Order: sequence, then structure tokens, then C-alpha cells
Amino acid sequence: MNYISKAAGAALILLLAQHTNAQDNQFSHQRTPGHETFRYQWQDYAQQPLLLELQVTPEFSTIVTKDPKMSIRADQLGLLIFNEITALATRLSDANYAFTVTQEAAGINVQAQGQDSGELQRRLNALEQAQQHLVSRIKANTYLWISDDAEVSFNYQQMVHDALPLIKPVVQSWPRRYPAPRDQVNSYLSFLQAIPYDSLQQSTDFGVLTPAAMLAENRGDCETKQVALATFLKSTYPSMGIILIGTGDHMLLGAEMAPQAGDIVYPYKGRRFVLMDATGPARTPAGLVNDASRAHMSTDPSSIFEII
Repeated sequence: MNYISKAAGAALILLLAQHTNAQDNQFSHQRTPGHETFRYQWQDYAQQPLLLELQVTPEFSTIVTKDPKMSIRADQLGLLIFNEITALATRLSDANYAFTVTQEAAGINVQAQGQDSGELQRRLNALEQAQQHLVSRIKANTYLWISDDAEVSFNYQQMVHDALPLIKPVVQSWPRRYPAPRDQVNSYLSFLQAIPYDSLQQSTDFGVLTPAAMLAENRGDCETKQVALATFLKSTYPSMGIILIGTGDHMLLGAEMAPQAGDIVYPYKGRRFVLMDATGPARTPAGLVNDASRAHMSTDPSSIFEII
């Protein structure tokens, strides 16, 4: 009798997954009185069709795509800070004290001159405090994060935290529940990899979409999809350790789960994270990433973002 053992069959499916690309999902969005319906149909790694149907309030699309925390783009941030500091410097200038604000590659530079050194320092301190308050306000009211050395990134941790109430019903409505965590993770991966890729480089794009906005618009880049995967995982397994790994111009996700033979594992702070990539269209299950991503990790310094 010819047969394929369960282990061999799983290996065959895994092999196929590594060498095929996901087809874009079949997506539809309908508005009817009282609610909106989003439908996503795709195939899992075993080529089985799955259908996810979400019914939400009519305001859902507007709410998630007009998130006030996404009102400032990262590439607009420097100009915003520069304009506010310049305006304050103008108010602090008079016949006896002059402030010149310039924007340079390393940040904002302020040159000052005045008659009394004590008064000049007091006004400079006021400028510095204003900049600190502005940065704190930006951190509190946007998804942008500014490090102590003025590096700008997205606050992925806050994005995941804010998305959990909206994504929890999504994972609860998932078309199939899997007893093994890895199978559930792979189901999420197959779904996200089938969402059409979009680099989000249009002038109206924030640079990354929240998980709910990704669902509403059915598009996303690598950051968007890894953040969505992190949110799906945190909704399903709240105690699972998750890190996002920035490598060059790409991003991967690491999940603290039991590794299997052949998994690519990323060591971090004495812990081991199984790597995965929700970007698509490559159908790569948990534990596998493409060669280009692996090359980036070996040559480029990685930025690690913890999702607590």
C-alpha cells in the first residue's frame, strides 16, 4: 500500500508552503442599514478554504481610518517640532536677545546671543523645556516614538495595546480553532500573507496601518502585518512573549513558543523567539523566513521592539 505518514505529509505541506506564494484573498465590503460586513476568503497552508466574516457598526471604517493618533506622519515630525520651537524662539527674542533656529541632519540647532548671560540661559531653558513638553505630547497623542537621541520610530507597543479591544472579537470569530498553538499561529499567518501588499508610501499614508485599519482597507506593508500578527497573538495568547525585529528596510516577528526542528530562532535577553514573517506573498509558516530577511539579520543591526 502506498501512503504518506503524518510526519511526511506535514513535511510535504511545509515544503510546498516554502516555495509557493499566497494568492490575494477574496475580499468584499458591504454596507447595509445598521452594520457593515467585511468578508475575507483565503486558503491555509493545507490549501483548505477559510472564510472570515466580520459584522461591525457603520462607523467602524471611519473610526479606524481616521485615528487621531495617526494624524502626524513620521516624516512630518521634524518640521512640526522645528516650527513650534521657531515660534517660541521668536516670542523670546527682542532688542536685547536674539535666537536663531536651524534644522540640521542631527536635529534642531539653536544659536542665541544676548546682553545678560543669566537671562539668556533662562530663555534657553524655556526653549528646552518647551521642546521636552512637545515631545511628551507627541508620544502621548500619536503612535510616534522619539528616543533620547532623537531617533523617530513607531510606538508598536501602544498600537498593539490600543488594537486589542477591536481585534479580540476578530480572533473569537476565527473560522477554525486549532488545539495546537503553532497551527493557530500558522492560520493567522496564512490570513495575513494573503492580504494584498501595499508599501504605504502615498502622501496620505501614515507609514503603517493599525490592525483594524488594515482589516478595513485590506492592505498593508511588512510593519502593518507584523503589528497585526502581534495583536492577533496577544489576543489569543496574552502571556506569549513577542518581539518585532527591524532588519534593514524589513520587519519580522519573533514569538516565544516551543521551537521545532528546522525553526529559525532568534535569541534575545536569554530567551528564544521563533521567527516568522506575515508580510506575504511568500507562504512561510512559523519558524521560516525568506533568504533575503535572513541575510539582513546577519549584516544589518537589528532594532528590537518588545510587545509586553
